[in-house]
Parts: sequence; C-alpha cells; structure tokens
Amino acid sequence: MIFIFVLSVVVTFAGTLVPLGAEEAHMISDQVNQTIVENDSLASLTVAIFTNNFMICLVMFIPVFGVAFGLFSLFSTGVAIGAISTVQGLAASDGLLLLMITPIFWIEFVSYSLGMCGSVWLFRRLTQRRWRELKWTAIFIGITAGLLAIGALVEAWMILYTGV
Repeated sequence: MIFIFVLSVVVTFAGTLVPLGAEEAHMISDQVNQTIVENDSLASLTVAIFTNNFMICLVMFIPVFGVAFGLFSLFSTGVAIGAISTVQGLAASDGLLLLMITPIFWIEFVSYSLGMCGSVWLFRRLTQRRWRELKWTAIFIGITAGLLAIGALVEAWMILYTGV
C-alpha cells in the first residue's frame, strides 16, 4: 500500500509538470470550478465531490485495469492541479505541495491507494479461485466510501468557507 501511495503521489506530481499554455490552463481551471459554481451549498457540493471521487475510486477496484485507470486519473488530476496553480499565479507543482498539507490530500490518496491495492489483491485472489474473499473487497469499498465522504465534506467546507 505504501508503494502504491508513493507511486500515486509521483504520478500526480508528474501531471503537474505537463506544460500548459495560459488558454489551456484557464479552460481546465474553469471546468474544475464549474462544479463549485453549480453547487453553492455545503450539502450539494459535498455530494458532487463525493460522487465524483467515489466513482473514480470504484473503478480502481477492478482487477488489473483499476491500477492503470487509477494512475491515469491521478496523472490527470496533476494536470488539473497544475492548471489551477498556473491560473492562480503559482508554480504548477506548488499547487500539489500546498494540497499535501491539507487533510483532503491524505484522505483521498489513502482511499485511492486502497482501491488500487484492492485491485491487485482481488486479481490475485480470483486467480486462486478464492471467491469467498470478495467480502473483503466489499469491506474495502465501504472503508473508502466512508473516507471519501469525510474528505468530500472537508473539501466542500474548505472551498465554501475558507476560499481554498
């Protein structure tokens, strides 16, 4: 899990290093901020953030494919972080470094790492024909749902009430 976590951070950081023109950075930033504009209450923004993050995390549990999808999603997240940072006048990688000091980063990256580890673990168990082990996947999905719900609430609160 620690290896997947570190790999996830490295891949996300690599995404922040993708060079973007000003117009492209603004376009990506506007797309990300559209969720905030459409959901101006704590409840609706929390649900929107949770739904987005949980759907992505669910795909990460798919054996083998989940890891590739997860790393691609995190790279894309890095590109978006870089775009938002650029629009705000920061170095692209600084946005990720600032995000790393928030609980949102830790909650989401632990959840995504758990999903990708679950993908590998489930693949191994299915190749061993240990079907009863599927219950552990359901438990891990429940844990990630709880973590991502907490993370979505914290993220929505920070966006709406602190301006982060």
